[in-house]
Amino acid sequence: MAGLNQHVTAAAANVPGFADQAAYLAGRMPGSPQLVLRAPEKERDLWLKMSSYFDTVNFARKIKCPAIIFVGFIDTTCPPGSIYAAYNEIKAPKHIINMPLTGHAFDDQFGSFKDKWINGQLGLGEPVPPIKE
Repeated sequence: MAGLNQHVTAAAANVPGFADQAAYLAGRMPGSPQLVLRAPEKERDLWLKMSSYFDTVNFARKIKCPAIIFVGFIDTTCPPGSIYAAYNEIKAPKHIINMPLTGHAFDDQFGSFKDKWINGQLGLGEPVPPIKE
């Protein structure tokens, strides 16, 4: 949403999906739902073009607000590479929380950090990086 609506003032995403649907071209696993990999072989080029309308990598490029992202390194639903593909496109202040032993889950560490961070963004608590500039 932060890439679609420039009125969004902060973004927090827990293992974002729909990222890097073209990853298979580089030998990586795309994020869920792996649209192009599910396409009939003869239609993959069309599905790849269509998937760009949904791919969070394309929306991440348009994010202008501070963002925090959570990634689980053993996530097979939204593999870390797909999440980093989107994260690396964000040019606004950003922070990623890496969890090497976490899969596709909402982690308490992310939840705790997210709550403090959002309160800081709203002026209800101490600012936590990345903060508004």
